[in-house]
Amino acid sequence: MDTAVTERPKAPAKLATVRVADVRDVFGMLDTLTVALAQSETGYPQPDMPYAAQAMMDLSAQELVFVAVDQNERIVGCLALDSARWPWTAPNNPEGWHLYNQHFWVEPAYRGAGIARALLALAKGRAESWVVRSDYIGVPLVIDISMLDGDSGLKERFVKMCGFSYIGAKLLRRRRSV
Repeated sequence: MDTAVTERPKAPAKLATVRVADVRDVFGMLDTLTVALAQSETGYPQPDMPYAAQAMMDLSAQELVFVAVDQNERIVGCLALDSARWPWTAPNNPEGWHLYNQHFWVEPAYRGAGIARALLALAKGRAESWVVRSDYIGVPLVIDISMLDGDSGLKERFVKMCGFSYIGAKLLRRRRSV
């Protein structure tokens, strides 16, 4: 087992700072993805690292990745978004664009300290400021609750408390009316 995994803090009371990721964070973000998948009961395979690194760099350049770091700047949580055009988001979204999560995970030792809520707050802010075209700013944010670990009901209640609505396997936060 990785040393970073065994040397985690014992209580969620440890402080973490949440911020927009930059390219220097890529390998730390990939570490969170690797650990999340290794601890998962889903059987998802580990990512193709060169592809995943390039994808994280691209998303970071668009300010679509947010990280929580401990006092040593070690990444203890990550929320990576991507953009897509799906017609089912179109009723109030003429272009059909939305942001959705590619990766959302907080180390178990840091859960319960508000990190996931803070990461979601940054993601919501990014969705609200996303420029589709000059006369249309802000897009829906879709959070997929894939069950890598933990209680699915608890996760669903958490994101609903953060302002999302269930839309069938995904939770959607629509753009605010202007």
